[in-house]
Amino acid sequence: MRLGKKLVLATTCVLGLSGGGEAAELFTPFLVISPGNTALSCVVSNVSDHDTTVRIETFNFFGVSDGDSGEIVLPAGETSALNAPDNARCKFTVQTKNDVRAHGTVYQTGVGSTSSAEAH
Repeated sequence: MRLGKKLVLATTCVLGLSGGGEAAELFTPFLVISPGNTALSCVVSNVSDHDTTVRIETFNFFGVSDGDSGEIVLPAGETSALNAPDNARCKFTVQTKNDVRAHGTVYQTGVGSTSSAEAH
């Protein structure tokens, strides 16, 4: 009986430690804007019922980072965004893909959102 309890405890510890895992990365396709009258925003929403940590980055055509939000603790139901200075690709680093919805959105002056691309 004693061996059974130890085996259950050991299995529980191993499974518990393996649940942490690595952060997930989501990317949008490269989004092109017209300088002067459009802007690009990388947007992430927490759709879970608990806080989650996210990081938003933007990369130019050559893959060089040109924007970084740093780590953000995003409360349940909240949204955060990072504006890109030019044409860009959005990268979202999140704890769990199922907890967020992320996309890049192109805004046109006087019109609003004209296109959006989901991050995968």
